[in-house]
Amino acid sequence: MHKDLNANYLSGSIPKAWKTLPLVHLSMLANNIGGLIPMEIAEIVTLKHLVLTDNQLEGPIPPELGKLTRLKTLVLSGNNFTGTLPATFANLKDMTDFRIAGTSFSGEIPDFLGNWTKLVQLDMRGTSMEGPIPSTIFHLKNLTILRVSDLKGPNMPFPDLRDMNSMQQLELRNCMNNGSIASNIVEIMPGLMKLDLSFNRLTGDIQGLQEIPSLRNMYLTNNSLTGHIPAWITNVKHNFDLSYNNFTGPSQTVCQISNLNKISSYSSEENQSVSWCL
Repeated sequence: MHKDLNANYLSGSIPKAWKTLPLVHLSMLANNIGGLIPMEIAEIVTLKHLVLTDNQLEGPIPPELGKLTRLKTLVLSGNNFTGTLPATFANLKDMTDFRIAGTSFSGEIPDFLGNWTKLVQLDMRGTSMEGPIPSTIFHLKNLTILRVSDLKGPNMPFPDLRDMNSMQQLELRNCMNNGSIASNIVEIMPGLMKLDLSFNRLTGDIQGLQEIPSLRNMYLTNNSLTGHIPAWITNVKHNFDLSYNNFTGPSQTVCQISNLNKISSYSSEENQSVSWCL
């Protein structure tokens, strides 16, 4: 049984009486539903897809939801949820799509996410959660979309990406990453379309970074990257942003031409022969 109530201007709370319905799919995105998620929802043992995006739901998530072991999709983004992710979620091993972007979840990113081996999409942007990101997440071979941003906590080294061969969108924005970017990303992620590593503490050069034919968006802004900018990036016709770094060498184009942004991308220590990007 499917119940699709998207964008219906609904208000009020989620009815507890729905616990008796043999639902497989329940979607209520883009309404004005408030209150808590009732623990009775955990009694819908047939449920595989639960989508509650863009409502006014609040409070902690009931740990009873960990009983929904058939759940494949859980999308809670754009709500006012607080507290930590329940430890009982470790039981949700069939999960393929988990999104909590734009919520107020807090606490450390739980290790159990790295055990969701069927996971295809993970979106944790703009929460109040703390890093570091568990290394096991970067070994989930089925992941095609990984989006994490605005983490609190200690620095973490640039992750080992060698198992992420299916990745299409990788966003680790403002995640306290340091170290250098792996130059063999093109070999690891041949189908990568978006790369966002902006607002980190990345160092080193990107001269070994080879062109990825599928790449359409790359954001490396606000790091401490150095060295020359590879020619293939300089001539790019897609949306690339290298601004606010410490690159050296000749500026091969004006600061912003086509869709490449290099504003303030060059080191102030470079000699006066450089065409400054300030």
